[in-house]
Amino acid sequence: MIGAKTGIYAIQGGESFVGVLDGYAGIQKATGYWQFLSAYSGALVEIRRDSDNATKDFFPDSNNELSMSSEDGSGTTLSSWIGSDNGFVRTRYDQSGNGNDDEQPTASAQEQIIVSGTLQTKNGKAKSLLNGTTRYSRFTQFTGTKTEILVSDRVRQTGSFQRPVFFTESNLNTNFAKGGYTISNSGANYIFHSCDGINFLGVTTTPFPQQHLMLFKVPQADNSNPDLYQNGTLAAQTDDSTPRPSPVGTYGFIGALGRGNDSSIGQYADLDFQAHICFSSDQTANRATIESEMTTYYGL
Repeated sequence: MIGAKTGIYAIQGGESFVGVLDGYAGIQKATGYWQFLSAYSGALVEIRRDSDNATKDFFPDSNNELSMSSEDGSGTTLSSWIGSDNGFVRTRYDQSGNGNDDEQPTASAQEQIIVSGTLQTKNGKAKSLLNGTTRYSRFTQFTGTKTEILVSDRVRQTGSFQRPVFFTESNLNTNFAKGGYTISNSGANYIFHSCDGINFLGVTTTPFPQQHLMLFKVPQADNSNPDLYQNGTLAAQTDDSTPRPSPVGTYGFIGALGRGNDSSIGQYADLDFQAHICFSSDQTANRATIESEMTTYYGL
């Protein structure tokens, strides 16, 4: 929220917590391991313990984020519950109140968030690991997205001639008329297929640079094409003008390329997930403020 102290700033300053998304209209989906909205009182994540396949919800800790000190609502900490086991993400809860949770009921496809009792982090902030071969999460398709944010680490391609999939989902052709863009980054390209049906894609033989990345997409003034910002910088992009089909299937995917159902998936991402946020409103005017606060929190 513009002008407010958010997240870690509020805690350190002794003030009431203000979520980084407080005061912004049109939030459709907000999933991740940080509490984005002060009014949200639910769990951040449901984790599966691999020793017995038990699952449990865990809530934000005293710093409003997921940590090994997070509790289940009954005083059990994540640290004491997981022990030295591995932990996997069964559900990442949508903080917007719209029920657009990221989920993965199949154990072998779940993102790993704890390795031998150690929470996986980047700059001290929780992340979950995809592997480029089997892991992904899914959410029920929705339409009308105009602004989208994705934060991830260690993004890299999974094969010499394979498109590296950063994020993709199957809700096609819902807002913008034109099709796709090729986003160039240090000689490598990747797919960014967003909630409003825009593909950002390319094929490359260059290994994708492993980096900590925030993508922030907003519509242009004429609402015909989106602008995509990478860590605050407008990305070089070329419209490929490829028409996209109408929505099919049930699900959108994070970390997989498919057409709305699990059996359609043909490619997987190799990356570490931290956050996914969608708005039905155009947040162009607020982009720099949101980016600044999220950049500080995630250490981008």
